[in-house]
Amino acid sequence: MSIGVQPLIFGVSGTKLTKEEAEFFIEVNPFGYIIFSRNIESKAQVQELTNSLMALNPNRIPPILIDQEGGRVARLRPPLAKNYPTAQYFGEIAKRDLDAAYQEVLQNYYTIGLELKEFGINVDCAPVADLLFESADEIIGDRSFGSSVSIVSKLCEAACIGLIKSGVRPILKHIPGHGRAQCDSHKDLPIVTTDLPTLESTDFQVFKNLSSVSDAWVMTAHITFPAIDPYNCITTSKLGIHYIRNKLGYKDAKIISDDLSMKALKKTVGENAIAALQAGCDIALHCNGEIEEMFDVYESVCNLNDSQSSIINQ
Repeated sequence: MSIGVQPLIFGVSGTKLTKEEAEFFIEVNPFGYIIFSRNIESKAQVQELTNSLMALNPNRIPPILIDQEGGRVARLRPPLAKNYPTAQYFGEIAKRDLDAAYQEVLQNYYTIGLELKEFGINVDCAPVADLLFESADEIIGDRSFGSSVSIVSKLCEAACIGLIKSGVRPILKHIPGHGRAQCDSHKDLPIVTTDLPTLESTDFQVFKNLSSVSDAWVMTAHITFPAIDPYNCITTSKLGIHYIRNKLGYKDAKIISDDLSMKALKKTVGENAIAALQAGCDIALHCNGEIEEMFDVYESVCNLNDSQSSIINQ
């Protein structure tokens, strides 16, 4: 018997659904799915994979996500897809002509969106709204539109509009800002000790500027900001999610955790899922496609009370 939609997004292990995965997804009815390079072999194969995911729960259209930013973070690559520029490329244009850069970004992400739809993908985990800090870890680097609050805000707005125009939903990341991180949150937990007034006039301001972009979701940063919560990273912090909703303007936006299996989060994936949802994230994201971990996440979420594991309405 199918249950209500669960507040979870899962990855897939390979280029097609296994019998075990299909049975698990039918039982769990996760909110959505995410595609990575390991799931991509050919256009027809990806289309078959996304069609099979869509068919699991025929009463709705689930979000199917991908990271297709352009530059080094692009799961679809030539010859299956176009080679798109980095965000930094457009940021450099914006230093000379912001209006021209705005139009180029809008067209670029519109084209990305059209291409994704051909593969059956309807959500892009882009754009990156993090500021560039030269002294920080290179995990953001050329994925950022630059160091200027106004430029990054405007170009992210253009990217969102382009994707939405194509029929693909954007996810702004990594709220409230990953740019200052001194380590890669895939590997360890960054702690950003910058004072709140500085953060609110820089990193956080970008996301506040973008809060009025309709139809955009946001993805959390696995970063601890002692200025907000000295004990928990944003993803698992009630204070952090409250700040995002009430101070940055995302009161009604869908907030998705970054990947539960990243090393910034120190507990089991199941415990991480509970912590993220209890903190106030709407959706917990698990990416690696390992079925044992997915069972752990699901069983953990089932133990939450009804108010925390209730059906999510799209």
